[in-house]
Amino acid sequence: MAHEHHHKRFNPENLSRLDDPDRNHLFPIDRILTLAGIKPQMTVADIGVGTGYFAIPIAKLIAPATLFAVDVSQEMLDYFRNKLSQPGMPKNIQLVTGAAEATMLDSASCDIVFLSAVWHEVDDEAQTLAEFARILKPQGRVSIVDWSPNGTRPPGPPLEHRVHLEKVGETFTSKGWKVITSNSLNESIYVVVAERP
Repeated sequence: MAHEHHHKRFNPENLSRLDDPDRNHLFPIDRILTLAGIKPQMTVADIGVGTGYFAIPIAKLIAPATLFAVDVSQEMLDYFRNKLSQPGMPKNIQLVTGAAEATMLDSASCDIVFLSAVWHEVDDEAQTLAEFARILKPQGRVSIVDWSPNGTRPPGPPLEHRVHLEKVGETFTSKGWKVITSNSLNESIYVVVAERP
């Protein structure tokens, strides 16, 4: 399974494409942060932070609270660290080497766990949701932003790797989470928000 999983992981060589300005058409930041319920003073974990497309605006919104930028890829974290050293970047971001199923974060440390285009890569959903429940405070929420199989390519991962919006909701509900939001933003992207059991 590990080998199978590998080709789904994001290739750091595509970094410049991730910072493409067209992304805001597909991933409207303000709308997504509103749906995700992210508000000032909340502590947020961005799992699979990538180039920080969401992490930077989230960090600015929640400051001086902490944004934990979690990624399995050391290259990605190094790239992001370098980006954060530039002028005008938020100072409340803490970089963490970790995965969705093992974030390395403290228990009950976060108000929101945020995943953009990561859920479809998760192998062990039960373990991942248990980990999110662990790191969230009571009433904490997970916000999933991901690619819809109803969309077209490019952009985004192969359609067969994508997970339907309804399926995401069912996975959360089956583990005792309460789905708060289930919203197709456009034909390519959806947002699902669920409150921990």
